[in-house]
Amino acid sequence: MTISWEPVIYIDILGSASTLLIALWSICLSWQWLQKEKHDTFRNYIFLLTLSFVIFAISRSFGHLVKQFLVLNDMPQSWQAISPFSGSINTTTFITVFAFGIYFRRFTLAHNEIENYRDNLEDLIKERTGQIENQVAFQQQLIDSIPAAIFFKDLNGCFLGCNENFARLTGLSKEEIIGKTEFDVAPPEVAEKYHRQDLDVMREGEAYSFEGQLEYNIRSEQFAIFSKAAFADQQGRITGMIGSIFDITNHHNLEIQLRQTQKMESIGTLAGGIAHDFNNILAAIMGFSELALHKIPPDSSTHADIKHVIDASIKARDLVKQILTFSRQDKLESIPTKITPIIQDISRLLEKKIPKNIEIRLKLEAENGVIMADPGQIYQILFNLCDNSLHAMREKGGTIGISLVETVLSKEDCKSLGKIPPGRYMKITTSDTGCGMGQNIINRIFEPFFTTKKFGEGKGMGLAVIHGIILNHGGAVKVSSTPEIGTSFEIFLPISAERKEAVVKKTTDIPRGNERIMVVDDEQILIDMFKNILGDLGYQVEGITESPRALQRFKVNPDQYDLVITDQVMPVMIGTEMIKEMLKIRADIPIIMCTGFSESEPELKKEITGIKAFAMKPILTRDFATTIRQVLDQSKKDFTSSQSEH
Repeated sequence: MTISWEPVIYIDILGSASTLLIALWSICLSWQWLQKEKHDTFRNYIFLLTLSFVIFAISRSFGHLVKQFLVLNDMPQSWQAISPFSGSINTTTFITVFAFGIYFRRFTLAHNEIENYRDNLEDLIKERTGQIENQVAFQQQLIDSIPAAIFFKDLNGCFLGCNENFARLTGLSKEEIIGKTEFDVAPPEVAEKYHRQDLDVMREGEAYSFEGQLEYNIRSEQFAIFSKAAFADQQGRITGMIGSIFDITNHHNLEIQLRQTQKMESIGTLAGGIAHDFNNILAAIMGFSELALHKIPPDSSTHADIKHVIDASIKARDLVKQILTFSRQDKLESIPTKITPIIQDISRLLEKKIPKNIEIRLKLEAENGVIMADPGQIYQILFNLCDNSLHAMREKGGTIGISLVETVLSKEDCKSLGKIPPGRYMKITTSDTGCGMGQNIINRIFEPFFTTKKFGEGKGMGLAVIHGIILNHGGAVKVSSTPEIGTSFEIFLPISAERKEAVVKKTTDIPRGNERIMVVDDEQILIDMFKNILGDLGYQVEGITESPRALQRFKVNPDQYDLVITDQVMPVMIGTEMIKEMLKIRADIPIIMCTGFSESEPELKKEITGIKAFAMKPILTRDFATTIRQVLDQSKKDFTSSQSEH
């Protein structure tokens, strides 16, 4: 009986196909389950096992299909030949697939871990790179914020970096500097010097610092402190150098001003010491000359000769006064003074002597401004400055400008003007369009006896005296000048709270009297002069050359004197010590201090109220007699007033 195989074959094929579909559906489910937790070991093995069964099912189904194909084609002998190997092939395939799956999965996991590590490493590198960039940017900001110019170099002298201040110093950008050498950023002679210094620093490995001119871009008027030091790597090998340049131009200029001030003070101290003795000599010359002049007929040639002696003595006195003014040791008689009339008077005077190619321009915006000043000294300041301007423009002509304005100086303004306090000031500006001056001359113009004029045209005391007068008035002066452009002087004088100008009374007659006067001076020749002059004016004079003896005479009979005239600088006992003792004996005795050196006059007036007046030697008879008369008359008024009160 023959059996029909076709239905069985078709059923087998359908079963194989169903098994294959179920296997594929299982692998999809296991794959989805694995994606939820890739790194779970159990899920990985379930997936591999499912995959192996799928492959086994595919292999098994493929074997059935081969078998059915052979049967349908009447080739059962072939199937019988290969059927013993079918089971072993399926088993081997299952084991191989499962083993390979395990290996491949581990390889895949390892590969994924490497990929994850690479991704994490890239993120870490980016993060660290960003941190380093931020740190470098922060360090660069710190370096740029340093007031000094900073730069770095390698062993070959090439710039590794710098800050903004150094870039501004060279006039280049940082990008243009980095990688270059000194020879690319500085003049050749300067670059050679700096390059040699840098190599010495790196070779010796020691820090180097010096002060000098800032020579980048030929800025010869600037000064700086240069500091350089080598730096090394972790092994201690020198790999380059770092340098800094700190601009000290302002400090350098202040130092020059300080040295100048100290020099002026030294000269002033010397001048004050000489002035006392010199004025004593001039006082004797002028005094005896005046005495002789009164005894000789006016039409005599000797009268004219003596008059010349007096005139020369007055000039010598004025010269000493200039020296004392320059050294701020002259007596300052300040009164409320308007500057506008003084400027107008000088302008009218100059217009008569200036050539046609020079013009004077006035700009007076503070016509009613009043300062406490000596009018004669203010006149001297402005006249000397205008005279210097005329001298600077005598060849080419030009314009002299004089302006007057009120201004308020702040603390910041006063830093560049000296030691004057902030406040309201009268600002007087004189300017010209003359030949101008360089900075080296400006630094010396206020030195005594320094002049740029030819021999015989000036003695060099004008600007020195001007400087002394301004400082004596509590003011300041600022000079600016450019060669071939012109010069400007700005004078600042403190404004007075008093708005009313003082009226100066003048007298023509020589006052006389008959009071009893004690004169104390260590120079016998001056005692003789005072006795003759005051005696001719009607006074009863007793002259004494020793202050202790004068005090003893005063103690014996203090009421026999109406006035005491004394010098200050005397041996054994100075004038102020003697005056204090006399005032203890008689508090109302009027005293005149007649001295050739008045450095401490304000302090003496505060210390001793009995000093009624100061007379600077040498003094003309008319002025001396006027002072004596004023003191005696005031003393009588005070005595009468005190008597009426009692």
